[in-house]
Amino acid sequence: MKSARVFARKPYRQSSVALAVCGVLYGSVSANATAAAASAALNDELEEVVVTGTGRTQSVVDVPFNISTISGDQIEALNLSNPVDLLRTVPGVSVVDRGVRNAGVVNNVRIRGVNVDAATLGDYAVAGTAAVTTYVNGTPIFANFLLKDIERVEVLRGPQGTLYGRGSLGGTVRYILHDPVLGKTSGEVDAGVSKTAGSGGMNWNADGILNLPIGDKFALRGNFSHVDDAGVVDYVNLYQLDNNGIPVTPNGVLDPATSYTSKKDADWYSIDYGRLAATWQPSDSVKLVLNVIQQKDSTGGRRQVVKPGTVNNATGGVYGDYANGAVLLEPSKRDVSMTSLEATVDLGFASLTSSSSYTDHSGTSTTDNSGLYGKNWPFLYDYYPRLMAQKYRDYTDRAFAQELRLVSNTDRNSTVDYIAGLYYEDEKLHSGETDWVRGFTNWWTAQDAAFPGSVSYYDPVAPTSDRDFLYKRSEQFRELAVFGELTFNFTPTMHLTAGVRYFTDKDSNSVSVVPDLPTRYAESAPVVPDADKSKAVYKLNYAWRFADHDNFYVTASQGYRRGGVNDIPTTGVVGENPGWVNFGPDSLNNYEMGIKGARDRFSYNVSVFRIDWKDIQLNTQTPIWGYYVTTNAGKAQSQGIELEFQGKIGDAFHYALGYAYADAKLVEDARRPYSPYALIASKDRPLPAAPKNVINASLDYTVQLSKGMSLVPHVDAYNQSSTFNYLANSDAAAIRLDSYTLWNVSVALNAGKWSAIMFCRNLTNEMAISGMFPESTFGSAPADGFAGNDSRLLISNPRTIGVQLKYKF
Repeated sequence: MKSARVFARKPYRQSSVALAVCGVLYGSVSANATAAAASAALNDELEEVVVTGTGRTQSVVDVPFNISTISGDQIEALNLSNPVDLLRTVPGVSVVDRGVRNAGVVNNVRIRGVNVDAATLGDYAVAGTAAVTTYVNGTPIFANFLLKDIERVEVLRGPQGTLYGRGSLGGTVRYILHDPVLGKTSGEVDAGVSKTAGSGGMNWNADGILNLPIGDKFALRGNFSHVDDAGVVDYVNLYQLDNNGIPVTPNGVLDPATSYTSKKDADWYSIDYGRLAATWQPSDSVKLVLNVIQQKDSTGGRRQVVKPGTVNNATGGVYGDYANGAVLLEPSKRDVSMTSLEATVDLGFASLTSSSSYTDHSGTSTTDNSGLYGKNWPFLYDYYPRLMAQKYRDYTDRAFAQELRLVSNTDRNSTVDYIAGLYYEDEKLHSGETDWVRGFTNWWTAQDAAFPGSVSYYDPVAPTSDRDFLYKRSEQFRELAVFGELTFNFTPTMHLTAGVRYFTDKDSNSVSVVPDLPTRYAESAPVVPDADKSKAVYKLNYAWRFADHDNFYVTASQGYRRGGVNDIPTTGVVGENPGWVNFGPDSLNNYEMGIKGARDRFSYNVSVFRIDWKDIQLNTQTPIWGYYVTTNAGKAQSQGIELEFQGKIGDAFHYALGYAYADAKLVEDARRPYSPYALIASKDRPLPAAPKNVINASLDYTVQLSKGMSLVPHVDAYNQSSTFNYLANSDAAAIRLDSYTLWNVSVALNAGKWSAIMFCRNLTNEMAISGMFPESTFGSAPADGFAGNDSRLLISNPRTIGVQLKYKF
């Protein structure tokens, strides 16, 4: 019966060939659970592993583009809890590891090198949207939720605008959760403890899942997780503050002396995640699933450090391992929620799916900008000796999205398949920033009283507040899109697919900018016109299944990203060229050819690609006052190859290997679009945060101790070649970041309902640097009133050793 394909999959039997096919599907992650099951039952029948990345349930070998999937069992077996560690297992995908602080503000996923933004981007909500689109079930949202109760994660490389409602420039990542299961009461509880090198405390986590059927047509499923991390980074030269939050002056306000204190393990974090889901299936052809998800994050500071051995001008000596030189703490908080209702109806000839969702994502953070001010603009504050530039940021992103999708129910003998969809999105965004130079007003008043006329200050009226700058930006974005694909099946093994997405965008903005220091003369609010845009993007694909378990495909597809508005003053002393207010869309053409398949105990997936990208959106700074803006700058190209192999040796050894090569670079000079027309980067410069070579490898061995009990040792490695920190015109300005390798090992003991895993992540304690705030821009400047140090290295988590226990019922 065709309707069964919508809601259920037949219970495939384990086979060595199936595990090989899983290698294509699962990328280069090795699943301990899968390996253990493999040693218990082997036969010669090919299993069909299915995915839903194309909008219908089909074999991964039949998917005519490069897709990798990681199963929930693999995520559990490898003890993965965050998307950064997960995505490092997928060839062709790279991430910038920012830790938990502000991890949900800016999407840090890069696919096939499609990125021109600095590796350090992420402290503030940018005006542009991400190149990679992420979904939780059918809801478009980038939230960096904990990886809990996951059925699978699908990574689709290249633009997918004709398959999904929200547009996609460089790729799509889908996190698919377990639905409540009818007719079965089940659950699990697990808990773990771990210790991180350099930390003074212990980390712990606890999770619980309960699936509860109510009758034969309704079921509930709930899960809750708590993570408590002790932190590892020490803030070693914090200003000692008085009750008003102003630096203490031990010898009086006019004396430059400063008192310092410190905070150990300041980058602690706490995460609470909860989900409640309900499934109602009144008939074989109708199914509704409701999900309500919420996550709260709190962090005490950055997992970012000054380069060890750098001179500490504040307290003397040098900075040691895991030391941060900020003069104030940099906490953050985040609250993200998602409510979605997905309904599927089998109409016989097609399946109709409705996905309705509302998301609410908000957060705050405090940033020490003293190093930036001290290195670049100390004269604006008359070389105030205890420069403390405190930046408080907040953001909210609320969105309603509705997608309707009609997918034909068909088989290999049908002549035509189709996918047709309608998408509507209404998104309201707000970002704000309040900057303070703490203690400046008291110092100015005392200095002017003691030495009349000595303070060189732009405003003849004495300041009455330490507030330096204030802005508020609001945006409402609406999009209506129709999308779809039509597949012509010339033979049961040869197919041609054409796709299109036509959309209309409406964007309205309001901006309020109030500079207070160094002058109050520049208050301005630029007039921002509403922006409307309509466009179509296309896709063409040819697929040939030349053997029972081998598929060849060629794809040409287009990606598109909307334009927008920047929040900057355009008049007065601190005004910029009005041309910076607006930026346009960017687009790319993706060309891809690949082959995938399976042979007994071996699977493979090989693809080559080329991407031509124009009017690239670059998040940068204005040339005069350094406002954060998005602008269009030049053309870029990325081309390369992706390889994935997986298989078994004997009944116990399981291996996986992935390799990706991406040569991503500018093919046209990138210049500032307005006077002064300075060169940002010249033709042939590599794109930042885009490693040219990435290798993923894993190996595990299953030992059957007795009936129902197994031991699975596992090792995996991730290596990426050097990257550049910024898009700039020289290696010295762009800053080359060294290559690194991360090793992880574990031993899992599976005994019926009980399991335990001992693990060590980052076995060699590699300081893997994925971004840098350089000394030349953010570092110490004692002669100009700042002896702290805001230069920072974005490092991966140090070596962490722990144990996780689990009980399923």
